[in-house]
Amino acid sequence: TGGRLDRFNLSQSGTYTLVVRDEDGFNTGQYVVTGTVIDQTIDDDNIELISGDTFIGFLGSSDIDTYTIDAQAGDDLLFTVRENGNNFTTMEVSLYGPDAALIETTEFSTGGRLDRFNLSQSGTYTLVVRDEDGFNTGQYVVTGVVIDSTPEFDNVVLENGVLREAFLGLSDIDTFSINASAGDDLLISISENGNNFTNLEASLYGPDGSLIETTAFGSSGDLDQFSIGQSGTYTIVIRDEQGIDTGLYFLTATATSSASNLVGTAAPLGTTIEVDPQQQQQQTQQRQRPQQQRRAG
Repeated sequence: TGGRLDRFNLSQSGTYTLVVRDEDGFNTGQYVVTGTVIDQTIDDDNIELISGDTFIGFLGSSDIDTYTIDAQAGDDLLFTVRENGNNFTTMEVSLYGPDAALIETTEFSTGGRLDRFNLSQSGTYTLVVRDEDGFNTGQYVVTGVVIDSTPEFDNVVLENGVLREAFLGLSDIDTFSINASAGDDLLISISENGNNFTNLEASLYGPDGSLIETTAFGSSGDLDQFSIGQSGTYTIVIRDEQGIDTGLYFLTATATSSASNLVGTAAPLGTTIEVDPQQQQQQTQQRQRPQQQRRAG
């Protein structure tokens, strides 16, 4: 029905020839073929990802989709990919570095992730998404996040001690930021609103972009840090562990420093900001830009 032929780290430069035939020479019909060269030249239908943005893609018969995103040495690079429906038996995702070398490949059925920490190179990274055997087709959702000093596409600035309600869509990765000073205690609590998630995951990054701690939990969990070592903006990353489940959740971050040292306008501790869940979901859907039509073959 379908198949693949891949070669890595080619030994020669020049023109390569692909020969296609029916094994016995008597069956006839149409077929679809896609060829992709992973190098420093952008593919014709490549999509450039914005850090924190969620994108809806479509794999046609024998299709291979590529996405690029820029990152610097020392950054962390997080990807989540999930099928939008029940179209694929096995999806495959591969990440290539700025030098076109393969970094990692992962496979999954419904949804999965590919994360790389403390990148060794600065430049453009390429994410390749395909059906393992090339014959299943359908929509999928992809999110890429670069953890650096630049706020993400949909980053939310937290107010000290204020309860925030947020929504994770398919394959979504949410980021929140809050300022704190060296020596402060930073107390972070997360809980699902309902019973939507098998495992939520929360990570905390310091002002220098380094990962401080990651924790996974079922219904609720804490990510507390005492006597923090740096002054500046801390980043909280929230995601479904496998990018599969969706739903609402609550988040509160409290720093022990005065309100004047925090990002945003301070509010009394325990204050709740009510967010319309329908509006949250609409905002998430608006972030999922419709995919440009890809060229057949």
